[in-house]
Amino acid sequence: MGAIALKRQGTTMPMIRLFACAVLIAAGGCQQQAPTAAQSMPTAAEMLAAVDSGDIKAVRTLIKKGADPDAAVRGDGTALILASRQGKLAIVDALLEMGAGVDVPSHGDGNPLIVAAKAGHDDVVARLIEAGADPNAIVTGDETPLINAAREGHLGIVEYLVEHGADVNLGVTADLGRWRSPLNQAGNEAVKSYLIGQGASIDGRPVVHAKHNGDVDHREVDADAQQPRKR
Repeated sequence: MGAIALKRQGTTMPMIRLFACAVLIAAGGCQQQAPTAAQSMPTAAEMLAAVDSGDIKAVRTLIKKGADPDAAVRGDGTALILASRQGKLAIVDALLEMGAGVDVPSHGDGNPLIVAAKAGHDDVVARLIEAGADPNAIVTGDETPLINAAREGHLGIVEYLVEHGADVNLGVTADLGRWRSPLNQAGNEAVKSYLIGQGASIDGRPVVHAKHNGDVDHREVDADAQQPRKR
């Protein structure tokens, strides 16, 4: 009868529903449905905290609750970038399985393959390549995976990247217009010699090298001046 009386007074059905919801709110129902959904959505910071702590179960749970695996936090990057930088292969596996983008970059934080190559995590590098990571990806301010591996002197990773398609002559223009390539950033002689053997060039020109007393002698690049210098 109450509903009929309201209708007779010209109250519409939406008004009836509003009235019913008001009753539910007073009874402790209805009032928190929308806020609860918003509040329960995991944040990128929560995802990265779970990765940092090595809690793979929490990582999976957060994604199941709706966390975006590709959301980033400035200074740390995405969950996959952080896991790759820290060499946490199991978490890298879990994130890839649950939809994380293998090549998703974060400005100032590189991408998963770049940070894994820089940190020397060969198992993570292999897993990312297996998942389809681009060995020639360029991220502004963070260069390429091969340049980073070469600079840190990680010969094994340099070899692996080249074997899987990394271009030994792919360079980038960095700060102040300086040209950086795998060869002019190479951190040790073993990496330099390997890159030259794979056809690395200086400023687009073939590297002149010759053996002296069993050692490889070659021209190397002064990265700051962008000009070859004789060694």
